[in-house]
Amino acid sequence: MKKLLLSTLAVLCTAAFAAEPAMQFSMSPQSPRKTIIGKKNSYKLVAGGKCDFDVVIPKKSPAIVKEAAKELCAVLSQQTGSKLVPVAQSTKPFVIELKTAAASQKLDRDGFIIKTSPGKLTITGSIEGRGVLYGVYDFLERFAGVRFYFPGRLGTITPPLKNWSIPEIDITDRPDHQHRKMVWRHCNIWPVDPELESWYTGKDRKKDLLLHEKHIRMSTNHLPNCHGLAFIDLVKRFAKSNPEFFALHQNGKRMDGTNGLYFSPNKYGQLCLSAPKLKDVIFEDIIAVMQGKPAKSRNISAWQYTQRKPFFNIMFNDGMYFCRCKECWKVFGSNDPKRISNWIWQWKVDLANRMLKEGVPGYLTSMAYTPYKEIPDAVNIPKNMVVMLAVHGPWSELDPIAKAEETGKIKAWSKKLGAKLYMWNYPTKYTVQLPRVANPTPRAMAAFYSRNYTDSFGAFYEGENDCWIFGYLSYYMFGKVLWDHKCDAEAILNEHHRLMFGKGAPEMKDFFDSLEHHWVKDLAAHREETALGPKVVLPSEHKLWNNIYSAGERARLAALLDKAEKKERGIFAERVRYIRRYFLDPMLKLGAEFERRSAGRENWKAHLPVMKEDIGFKIDADSGKAVWKKLQGVHLVDLKNDETDVPTVVKMFQTDKNYYFLFECSEPRIDDMRITRRKRDHNRIWSDNAIEIYLDTDGKRESFYQFMVNVSGDVGDLKTIPAKHHGDWKFDGKAEVKTRIDKDGKRWIAEVRIPKAAVNAKKNDIVANFTRHRVFKQTDKKAKLYTWSCLGQSFGDIANFGQLTAEDPEKGNLLTNGDFIKDPRRVRNSWFNWGGNLQSDTRIYRTGGRSIKLDGGKNIHLVHRLNKLKPDTWYVLRYFVKLENIVNPADRKQHGAFSCRVDDGGFTVKNSVRYLPSPGYTGTMKFQHLEFRFKTASDAGKKHPGVVYFCRPNRGGCVWIDHVSLRECKEK
Repeated sequence: MKKLLLSTLAVLCTAAFAAEPAMQFSMSPQSPRKTIIGKKNSYKLVAGGKCDFDVVIPKKSPAIVKEAAKELCAVLSQQTGSKLVPVAQSTKPFVIELKTAAASQKLDRDGFIIKTSPGKLTITGSIEGRGVLYGVYDFLERFAGVRFYFPGRLGTITPPLKNWSIPEIDITDRPDHQHRKMVWRHCNIWPVDPELESWYTGKDRKKDLLLHEKHIRMSTNHLPNCHGLAFIDLVKRFAKSNPEFFALHQNGKRMDGTNGLYFSPNKYGQLCLSAPKLKDVIFEDIIAVMQGKPAKSRNISAWQYTQRKPFFNIMFNDGMYFCRCKECWKVFGSNDPKRISNWIWQWKVDLANRMLKEGVPGYLTSMAYTPYKEIPDAVNIPKNMVVMLAVHGPWSELDPIAKAEETGKIKAWSKKLGAKLYMWNYPTKYTVQLPRVANPTPRAMAAFYSRNYTDSFGAFYEGENDCWIFGYLSYYMFGKVLWDHKCDAEAILNEHHRLMFGKGAPEMKDFFDSLEHHWVKDLAAHREETALGPKVVLPSEHKLWNNIYSAGERARLAALLDKAEKKERGIFAERVRYIRRYFLDPMLKLGAEFERRSAGRENWKAHLPVMKEDIGFKIDADSGKAVWKKLQGVHLVDLKNDETDVPTVVKMFQTDKNYYFLFECSEPRIDDMRITRRKRDHNRIWSDNAIEIYLDTDGKRESFYQFMVNVSGDVGDLKTIPAKHHGDWKFDGKAEVKTRIDKDGKRWIAEVRIPKAAVNAKKNDIVANFTRHRVFKQTDKKAKLYTWSCLGQSFGDIANFGQLTAEDPEKGNLLTNGDFIKDPRRVRNSWFNWGGNLQSDTRIYRTGGRSIKLDGGKNIHLVHRLNKLKPDTWYVLRYFVKLENIVNPADRKQHGAFSCRVDDGGFTVKNSVRYLPSPGYTGTMKFQHLEFRFKTASDAGKKHPGVVYFCRPNRGGCVWIDHVSLRECKEK
């Protein structure tokens, strides 16, 4: 019965398509390019500001001709100062006529002819596409000096035409690459940044960006090639009736849109390639598309962009899941990339060959994409399959290995197909996730697409960004090089700098070149393949702001813009300021923020004392041992909030061979703790009631050893390289662990010994972090997260880990009890109050489990005497401060509401007294780390001992102070 059904279907298909014309598309341009331009101006169009021409279009012109005429008149009206409108007839001595070509002229899609004759210039566009519009833009660029760099006054070059003549012209032009598509939407891994979004100054950004897409001549042909099988409603149609169509998950459930939803694309279902009827269903869908039948005839809500006659996209859903059914797993379980790719491509080729056999016209399209990017050596791909290769693309240009690898891959695929392919490229911030850092890469665009022209007929440029203007030069160059692969990129860039910035062009060239070099060479060159496409391995934050965009480099870039702006006036200088605002200022803020956090990080230290090796030391979770009693320990704080609801104290010491750690985890809800047992190295240990130890023993902040211990004493350890999102679970840290629940003390304890040899520790000082994960039996309660490194954005934020030092970090601090570990009222020669009682806060703090809160109705000052200040010496003051509803009183306008006054005891107030910061802070502010450097007066301490005091004025509000230090330092 099945054979009869298929045979009947074949007959019906042949009959249905018998009258259809052949559906073809061209991978290469068909019409020759011609450029003949006279050496002298033969036709005068504007004299003394008066226009002697009209723009003429036939009365019944198609929409594209009307649009082209409207655009031409708008631009020339601005340039000439005369109002031009399209007309059907003209009495002027010269006309510019716009029309579409007759079918016999056989222009390429989007191609055009610009030709003069006595009294006339004719722009003729292809009967398909936007040829006449692109001819208008070409004419404006070649002969009226117009440039469309980005939407708006600053980005559009429209020189005035008071006297304008043109030469004899005979131009036939068309694109070299037939497929020229791009996406430039917001990269939604970050929220929209209002400061960056202000780059656009017009009224309708969507409209202007769609117009700009035409300015840079994107293609009008539609060639779908992205996850097409996700958009034919397979889940809706077959999840219940044919569950075998969907991949079998390792948990035994089918991935039919309801199970295994670990990331969003799975809602469309993942497929089982061994389900025989699945191909029949998809083949019938293909026939419906090629016959022009409505989607509802196949019980599909609508034909998406991926299935439009004469193309049907058969690419699998994103993040393709390897089906665990018996037949699929014979291949997928082999872990042989070549075998897997052969099998997947054979599945697709079967459909293409069936189309040929049964006389179904049209094309199947598919990407070569992980995990089927490998060339299928055992499969012949027929001519009715159009392949798109997913490669990183332009941002690999300065990585010789990646460049050679990708070029070879493109050539090999082209050879395999016996035809050109097209590409999906990833110059997108989804692969290089650095918000607020500008990424213009026009040279890389030109080099990549020009070099690969022989083997490709176009590209889709995935260009999401957090700020559109960052990529404007890349978009512009993409349009230029895909239109003409022989275009002179250097000439285009030099012209851009000259037309946009005038005499400041040399400095702006250096500026843009530097940004491109850093992005392509230092940031985007290091990438790896994933099931979701290429991903870039970024340098550490430390390397980014200390080596790549170092303070010196940021200063150099700023100096270039300073110099360029001083060279010019008017709109040229305005453009330099615009580039500064969007390309440099956000980066400078990021760098300054990193330095601020780095300053806090450098001051974020804990004592890891060195003790003699104790052979008999027993790991038994006994916190009462003598060694633990005499150690102070550090306190963890809430990862996301300034208030920490329960204390967690970590004590530590080291010997020649081992590190020792003790975690004392207070738990008022001890009977409600969720207690789980796990196998060693279970990847969910972190989600239990657990503590974690992160050790970066080489101090480079590029990798760390991670130890997880849950309340049951189960252990997981791995070595992690954060930039690569990679964790090596084969690592064995040989940690010895013991945990204990102390119900009477409402706490649980973990004691850990880690051999130094296991973590390759060669120095006594290391970089580290400690964390705690707190969860309860009531699953509706959110987990609570605590960390020692309060400057970090996450547990594994290695750039902001603290330091464990063999030398006591309090050494050299001129301020006693700066962490307020002890109540200041009980420490001699420590802190005291002026104007109100000091309050200790044991829930809001940063370091020692306590901060000082300045609260109450009067002026309150937290004071410490400075008896050891030296004259003419530099000092650095560091502290954490939190504000709540601080108001600036009228009598403190000069110094602000909250500040820290440092008086070095000299005779001259002007030289001896300083307010840090000045003006002071008002309002509400989460904990911030502040650092100030100052030089004492030459007579410091001569009048009276120095003093430092934190001031909260009498208008109310609260101030919290913690982790205060004052040290001698090098000159600012």
